[in-house]
Amino acid sequence: MSRVAGTGLAIGAVAAAAAAACYSKRMTSATAAIEAELPIESPIRTTPVAELPERKHPKNCEIIKGGFDAYAYIKTDGTVESWGHELGGGTAPEGLENVVALVGSNCGFVALREDGTIELWGRIDTIKEQLTKLMTELGNQPIECISSTRQSFLIQGKEGLTILFNEGGTYSFQNSKVVEFSSTEYADVLLQQNGTLIGVGHADYGAVTGNPQNVMKLFSTASAFAALKSDGTVISWGITARTTESTVPKLKAVAKIVTTAQAFAAQQESGEIICWGEPAKGGSTPSALKNKKIIDLVATKSAFIALTDDKEVIVWGAPSFGGNQEAADKAIDGRKVRSLHTASFAVAAILEDGTVATWGDAEFGGNSKHIPLTNIADIFNSDRVFAAIDTDNQITIWGGSSPEHQGERNSLLRAMQARRDFK
Repeated sequence: MSRVAGTGLAIGAVAAAAAAACYSKRMTSATAAIEAELPIESPIRTTPVAELPERKHPKNCEIIKGGFDAYAYIKTDGTVESWGHELGGGTAPEGLENVVALVGSNCGFVALREDGTIELWGRIDTIKEQLTKLMTELGNQPIECISSTRQSFLIQGKEGLTILFNEGGTYSFQNSKVVEFSSTEYADVLLQQNGTLIGVGHADYGAVTGNPQNVMKLFSTASAFAALKSDGTVISWGITARTTESTVPKLKAVAKIVTTAQAFAAQQESGEIICWGEPAKGGSTPSALKNKKIIDLVATKSAFIALTDDKEVIVWGAPSFGGNQEAADKAIDGRKVRSLHTASFAVAAILEDGTVATWGDAEFGGNSKHIPLTNIADIFNSDRVFAAIDTDNQITIWGGSSPEHQGERNSLLRAMQARRDFK
């Protein structure tokens, strides 16, 4: 039985009504969705494009996030199980079968069948006729891989066809091998195999100008892009980039780049952190990081959270989004942190004694003070809700306690129960 924090009730009825599913909020490529919890590295995430898995159908539960509170996964028989808000893709089409890959975005889902055809549903369904017409005009090439960010979908055919589409329309490219793509709110950038970029959409939101070369990896906020080049330098462009190629500090041996909605933070292999972007949203490197070795770096929508090698936490950015150091220190109360987990508005830290410390927006997961959280093994999240699973496989959720967010709580609970059952 599962506990739902803030209700005082054991949710047995929800568990009984829930079909099997599991959960991962991370946006994925066609190969395999990531099964674990997603500390939100970016509201708009860069997505690698990869080949299809060798297996005919997934054998593990791999939950994909759609729009609103919708989720879906491929069952072992090649059909799709989905639930949540219909506009977000919560109702998969009847008769959908032989599915080998599934990706989601804010506007729904796209599924790839074994025969190379695709199916889309959710709000993205409104461009189905336009997409079908375009694919017919281009010869109906069988699709071999699909991928998505939170804003857009990308499909690639066996004969060099690439189509990018979202609610705003479709874009096609011939003889283009895309290895990764990234999105802001109103622009998309595609990284080609030769290290060059293709940009579409609103120029102010980062559609590429010029011709950057030797790009290895893309990152994005809601309104700006950054690209890591093969020589270790970083270029950044868009509304909140606040920098140019000549003013970005030269970064060597970059381990990861994490983003909030309006700022970037690059972690080098040495552990040093360098930030740029909107200062109030995490774009200014705090002095507290000096001489600290960082072993983990995560973000909410507007704050960064770093874990040091001595298991202390340093935060910066918007205070109400988890960037308040005093609030973090008070919640942790001198204890050592095992791992960090973030939703959009709050932070949850599993401490070495198995308890949990939270801070950020109290309504959306930042206050677990009166919730029994002990022997916690892992924490998962949706946008406004956290779910913890303990060593006895009991689930506790908190955050999003107002009636308007009950659907999100129910969807996450259903995902967690099914994920547990699949284990």
